[in-house]
Amino acid sequence: IGHTVNLASRIEGFCKPGEIFASPEVVDYLPAEACEEVGEFEFKGIKHPLTLFRLLPSGAKAIKDAA
Repeated sequence: IGHTVNLASRIEGFCKPGEIFASPEVVDYLPAEACEEVGEFEFKGIKHPLTLFRLLPSGAKAIKDAA
């Protein structure tokens, strides 16, 4: 499957129903108002904690406007 797909699956495992979490690499492509920092999480196979961000419901408009 590969590292990226495994990481995406593990990130998804931290989400509650209806939430979308993103890694810092994804957030770099989004407007600042589209997301909020959730915190640091430990992942199997990754040495250091990874900061995750929650995409905000209002973020969809910010993403559309930035495109």
